[in-house]
Amino acid sequence: MNRLGVLSLALILALAPVASGRAAEEDGVRLGVVAPAGKDLAAKQWQATADYLSKAIPGTRFEIVPLAYDEADRAMADGLLDFILANPLIYVDLEARRGATRIATLVENGPSGPLTTYGGVLIARADNTTLQGPRDLKGKTAIAASDASFGGYQVLRYELGRMGIDLAREPKALTFANVQDEVVRAVMAGWADVGLVRTGVIERMIASGEIGPRDLKVLRLPGARGDYPLAISTAAYPGWPIARAAHTDDELARRVAVALMAITPDATPARASDTAGWTVPLNYAIVHDLMRSLKLGPYAQFGEVTLADVFRTHAAWILSALALIGIMAFGLFELFALNRKLAVSRAQIRAAHDELELKVGERTTDLSAEIERRRRAESARSRESQRVKDALVQTVRAVALTIETRDPYTAGHQQRVARLAAAIAREMDMGESAIEGIYLAGLVHDIGMVYVPSEISNRPGPLTPIEFEIVKSHPRVGHDILATVELPWPLAQTILQHHRRLDGSGYPSDVEGPMPMEARIIAVADVLEAMCAHRPYRPAPGLSAALSEIEGQKGILYDSQVVEASLRLLRDKGFQFR
Repeated sequence: MNRLGVLSLALILALAPVASGRAAEEDGVRLGVVAPAGKDLAAKQWQATADYLSKAIPGTRFEIVPLAYDEADRAMADGLLDFILANPLIYVDLEARRGATRIATLVENGPSGPLTTYGGVLIARADNTTLQGPRDLKGKTAIAASDASFGGYQVLRYELGRMGIDLAREPKALTFANVQDEVVRAVMAGWADVGLVRTGVIERMIASGEIGPRDLKVLRLPGARGDYPLAISTAAYPGWPIARAAHTDDELARRVAVALMAITPDATPARASDTAGWTVPLNYAIVHDLMRSLKLGPYAQFGEVTLADVFRTHAAWILSALALIGIMAFGLFELFALNRKLAVSRAQIRAAHDELELKVGERTTDLSAEIERRRRAESARSRESQRVKDALVQTVRAVALTIETRDPYTAGHQQRVARLAAAIAREMDMGESAIEGIYLAGLVHDIGMVYVPSEISNRPGPLTPIEFEIVKSHPRVGHDILATVELPWPLAQTILQHHRRLDGSGYPSDVEGPMPMEARIIAVADVLEAMCAHRPYRPAPGLSAALSEIEGQKGILYDSQVVEASLRLLRDKGFQFR
């Protein structure tokens, strides 16, 4: 690039943040907040957070948009929000339907410290002797804030359902009050026998003096968390996440997450919202389980898909899987049959040998001929066993080719890694069987990339931290795919550990024990090939840089024997693996 081009590019990069900041200042950054206690209270509660973010991120102006439970989806669908703070139920639905992504989880104040989880509370008046436990709900009247309330309705509905109690049938009547405080007031006034609220509501109303500490009793369910510092009837679930909209700029989302994490419990935004700040986004898998069980949101049609629907959507994969299963089943059947025949043959040979010792003088010639015939038969069976083994190898290669057709940028990567890894193993004087296993492991070492969405794996540029975490899961997925297949080589463990390093770095980080030599060889071959290959988001560093990398990290990140063999192969012998 000439000097004028460099100056132009520098000017564009320098002005880009300014233009972006002006757009954010002009349009405003809209933070939606689902308001279970009323919109006015939510606006007052979260305005300090909006003011804090506007100052923490220069050039932006954040504004709070209070939302009723049923307004969140429409606001996100219409592109009216850049971020949203919602309960886990609404978040998971927006994640599936609108592409929202969580960036942090709210930390609430608890009587003995910060809380990142919450749950549901089933309450009744303390003097109501007809309600001693959840199984007394039959024929009673019940009230909740909303069917979209996570802690105040769906968590209780889910855990009661696991006890065989259906909230839609057991109570005589179930009504909704829109605001959780109104649920408590309705129970206290005798308008309803039992109320459903989220954790923390009772303690807040006691602290304000609206109710007394002995006015209500809590009906506990079997799964109730016994050590929870607040009144609770259920297990504890992850707290409210804040999520970015699909259209929100990556850099803005990152800066918002960093700014939120910096809020301390004594800071103005935390005191105004009566919270303890924010933490990294929690795992919401338990929320998915709940929604799947109750058929909510993205799981509304869960379990109702017909086989015809599945076949129409995944016909190519299903046919490929059936073909692979058929080939492997045939191969395993053939191997089983051959093993049976070989066992019978060995028994016959032993019997013939015993008979030979008894009648060696009379039947030496005949027995020798019989033994020779049987040896030829066993040799033929061994050749047949090798044929079946070769078929399995071809199947593995076909799977590798299928994987590489998903990613045009890394096409041929696995084959090149396989060839280089086999050559390194041969340079190390490993046996032919081990070399063959290492070659096959190289062909499918990235099989787990089938789990990674194509919009991430084919991205022509750097990945976000969240996307990189998804990519880092591919060794574990590849291991799980091959762990159930019986092969004469440790392919599953090699795939699982090919991104580990000797010093404990790399991934996955939870694998114990030393790396197998096959994984050490694939790891070095993978690094060498990647640094010699061009990528859309960077040019190839080249062979010299690749050799310097492994030589500089010899005995630290990479196995010394493998590095020495690679240097001999590529520097001294001029091996070409492309």
